[in-house]
Amino acid sequence: MHRLRYAGALLLALLMTVPAMAQTTTPDFDYEKAWAQVDSLDNEGLPQQARAAVDSIYAAAVAEANEPHFIKTLFYQSRYTMELEENAENRIVADIRARLAEATPAGRALLHSILGELFLRYYQNNRYQFYNRTATTGYDEDDIATWDLTKLLTEATAHYLRSVEPADTLQALPLDAYAVVLVDAQTDRALRPTLFDFLAHRAIDFLTNEEASLITPERTFFLQGEQVFGPASDFIGLDFEGQDGPGVEALRLLQDLLALHLDRDDPAAMIDADLRRLELVHGVSVASHKDSLYAASLEHLRGQYAGLPVFAEVTYALAQEYNRRGDRYQAFAGGENAASEKDRVAKRRAIALCDEAIARFPETRAGENCQALQDVIRQKDLEFQVQDAVVPDVPVLARLARRRLAPEAPNLFAG
Repeated sequence: MHRLRYAGALLLALLMTVPAMAQTTTPDFDYEKAWAQVDSLDNEGLPQQARAAVDSIYAAAVAEANEPHFIKTLFYQSRYTMELEENAENRIVADIRARLAEATPAGRALLHSILGELFLRYYQNNRYQFYNRTATTGYDEDDIATWDLTKLLTEATAHYLRSVEPADTLQALPLDAYAVVLVDAQTDRALRPTLFDFLAHRAIDFLTNEEASLITPERTFFLQGEQVFGPASDFIGLDFEGQDGPGVEALRLLQDLLALHLDRDDPAAMIDADLRRLELVHGVSVASHKDSLYAASLEHLRGQYAGLPVFAEVTYALAQEYNRRGDRYQAFAGGENAASEKDRVAKRRAIALCDEAIARFPETRAGENCQALQDVIRQKDLEFQVQDAVVPDVPVLARLARRRLAPEAPNLFAG
């Protein structure tokens, strides 16, 4: 039972941050009162009674064709099953799979996303079992414990990709329309205005996770050239034919997200996806000057959206890049060149960028993040290192290093 305990908590957490499928009037059953009873029983530590109460809600939801509460009861039933029964994961997976046929297209999309998450969490919670496990050919399709790593992550990938289908239907469903089980308000509706946005970003989270690539050949995904750093309007037309793997699927989803939001009045969702795109291509690009390409792309966005709050988000991303360059600089590496000199004072550039974002948009999340980044950069550290092996009568090697901001040299950042 313990193997999926954290997955169960995650399912419930997702339930509290993901909206239900549709709004449906329920005149014959008081769902609010019924869910309050479930919460009360749960708080009293009575899972069996709580599950019985959930079962009554489930019956009402089925009778009234109320999919929001139907989906919610499914998640709660899964949670209590894991608490009350040993080795419950197979039953839960089978139950969710059975519900796929009954759900609407939006409901199926959410359930596929949940299954993908469940399989990933199963691997993460049982990682040690897969270290020495060889590829399996005679596994039981209905018993996760017999699966090898390839089977498990292949299933997770397939469900995440199916969770964004049909795209046109999901793109037409506003996230605000699914308030029945929306308890946690942390999800920013401006950044995730549709159900497609929410599910696509969840899929991208998985596809860009290093563990999603464990079953693909090493270095199957890399990018050459400068086109991937181009404007969003150009990026969405790029063809990644001949490339495969989780990273490429993530880029294709980002193309879909950018195409969806490119011409909308509020650029928040588009900028959020574009920053994610640029960060991803920066990480996998093999271009020798990819750092300059990345910074230039961010500067272009700063100029394009200088008068809007998203300017602060772009500026924060650029400040993070200069802070990273500053971390990369090694004062004792020996030998200097133009690139290393730029890295030497990069943290001052990061502070200046943050000052700009805070001054222009202090109340934004990016403004707060910039303040936090400045606090980290301005911290003074004293590091003392001694060699591991000490030989009698032999001088001990030691190193004392102090971290502080380098003197200003603004001319180094021209171009």
